Amino acid sequence: MDVSNAQSPIEPKSLLIHNLGFRLSMPANRNMRICLKDCVIPTGCGPQGKAPVFVPRGTQVGVNFGAMQRDKDVWGEDADHFRPERWEGMKLGWHYIPFSGGPRICPCQ
Repeated sequence: MDVSNAQSPIEPKSLLIHNLGFRLSMPANRNMRICLKDCVIPTGCGPQGKAPVFVPRGTQVGVNFGAMQRDKDVWGEDADHFRPERWEGMKLGWHYIPFSGGPRICPCQ
């Protein structure tokens, strides 16, 4: 993420600290949804977590944001450490979702 061109009233260094704070202490720790139709999640199953996952209609699916935001496979061995510089040059994506994402993203973000 290029914070020098960010569309935010927050100063660049403050934005790094802001993002890290929400990653380590997110406003919503988990989310639950019910699958409305049979679907396949492209990855997440099998020994390496790379096989598709079939989710039948009516299945309750939970997402633990707290675990995702501290995943050492994504954030590195120092995932629990307060290190704002990790955000320098990083493009935000689905690995950073303290407010959820998609069409049901938190309107208070």
